[in-house]
Amino acid sequence: MARSPGAFLRDLRKNFGDSNLVTTDSNIPIMPWGWETESGFTDVKEIGDGARNSAVVGALNVLKNRFPEPPGRVFEKSDGAEDFGETVEGHNLTDLIEKPNSHMLGEELEQQVVAACHISGDAYWVKNRSPAGIVLELWPIIPSLVEPLPTRGWTGPVLVGGQTVVMRVPDDPYIGIFRYTIGGVETNFLPSDVVHFRLLGLDDEDHRRGFGPIKSVLRELVGDEAASQFQTALLKRVGMMGLIFMPKVLPDGVAYPGKDAANEMQSKIQEDFGGHNRGSTFVGTGPYDVHVAQFSPEQMDLRTLHWFAESRVASVLEVPAILAGFGAGVEATSGRSESDTLIKDFTTGKLVPLWRRYGARVTESLLIPDFEGNRSRIFRKDTRSVRALQQNRVEQTTASVAGYQGGVSTRGEARGDLGLQVTDADDVFLIPSTVTTIPREEDSDPTPNPATNGEPQLSDEELADLLSS
Repeated sequence: MARSPGAFLRDLRKNFGDSNLVTTDSNIPIMPWGWETESGFTDVKEIGDGARNSAVVGALNVLKNRFPEPPGRVFEKSDGAEDFGETVEGHNLTDLIEKPNSHMLGEELEQQVVAACHISGDAYWVKNRSPAGIVLELWPIIPSLVEPLPTRGWTGPVLVGGQTVVMRVPDDPYIGIFRYTIGGVETNFLPSDVVHFRLLGLDDEDHRRGFGPIKSVLRELVGDEAASQFQTALLKRVGMMGLIFMPKVLPDGVAYPGKDAANEMQSKIQEDFGGHNRGSTFVGTGPYDVHVAQFSPEQMDLRTLHWFAESRVASVLEVPAILAGFGAGVEATSGRSESDTLIKDFTTGKLVPLWRRYGARVTESLLIPDFEGNRSRIFRKDTRSVRALQQNRVEQTTASVAGYQGGVSTRGEARGDLGLQVTDADDVFLIPSTVTTIPREEDSDPTPNPATNGEPQLSDEELADLLSS
């Protein structure tokens, strides 16, 4: 007899403890991040979660600008996974996604989801319900302040319908509550009141959380910030004209000027030729050897250091470097045609899977439990309007039309392939008027006799009558 999911999870909890579903026991080791290894240890605290690094911002901007492009709609469920069923116009969930609350737009909410999932691995929407339990608003909360927790005999305050209620939460060894701590104040939410996005999969160290790919390049981001700081320091200190005044030794062996005069001249030079006075004329009054100490632009070129970090960020976020404006991408891309191909590949290989997972989560956590109560409808992104996919659609349309015109598929099958509405009247084949179809009997010889050119043959009796007449 198969065990129930609850029993299976309870066994996992017994074996691995309450905190995680994946053990950190030495028998099943968890590989550390690269910056955590002994040979490559780097203190990454100064970089935080990496979200403020300019390379990360550039790549995230690409995702945030393109992810909301196709509108979200509710469809009648179709047989094919890639087919669009009939659109349900004016659905309440569609309206809620477009205007989730009084202060935000749906596009802003979706941007937050895609950015948060790539940084922390998780994104959360909290449902604000009416006293009757109807979802009125959706509010995002800060992922780094949320802790998904299992429950076992737990009783405590839970925010339900805008009111804090002390209740015993049902036991759940996976996620029984979501605890949100901000400003030292803890708020607990039931899983039914939270939409939890993990668009990049599960975190191997904690299956209650999602995987944030930026965590894998924090060491590279520390190096990128250090390179920027070094370059800035060069520009501020010695990137401009730096002078070294070497007093000449006079014939009597005494250096000119003395220490006090040298300090006075240093202050005078900094005042007269620093800041906005750069480039002013200097006239010396004593015997000096003047040396220019500076770095040329070529010597200060740190592009290689920046490009390494940019390429790693582009790789883990699966964003083409050229779309993020990275230097490595600009030099590696030959022209517009190649960029168009990259955009198409990026859309089909990166965005389409994200749109599919996003729609699936909204369906499971919002549409079914709060609006439909069954699985006859789904929420998904209507990608038929995405410009980068139009060439795919043209090719698919051409193939579907050719199949129908060639009599291979019915009109309904062709329309279904294109996501169009199909009726019983479309269950027909197209047969040109110049073509005659002849049903083949099972006992007939399908090969015509070349001697008769396919004409009917006479029997022996018919032939004898014809010859005697």
